[in-house]
Amino acid sequence: KPGPTVMLRADMDALPVTEKADVPFKSLATTKYNGVDVGVMHACGHDTHVAMLMGAAEVLAAVKNELHGDIMFVFQPAEEGA
Repeated sequence: KPGPTVMLRADMDALPVTEKADVPFKSLATTKYNGVDVGVMHACGHDTHVAMLMGAAEVLAAVKNELHGDIMFVFQPAEEGA
């Protein structure tokens, strides 16, 4: 149906942070950041941002025939470097 276009966005990157928690699911990933080897982890809610946007997409897809306009779902990596 005719209507506006709405964009919903979630940031989905990890940060150059070494996880120090002693838990079985801690991140062991590493990368180079500014020329230094560093740990990488999802330290500031990006996992929940992605989960919330996926949830919104599922709910809105279920009622898409009732909506007016278009919805864009953007999963944005590396937004902190932009």
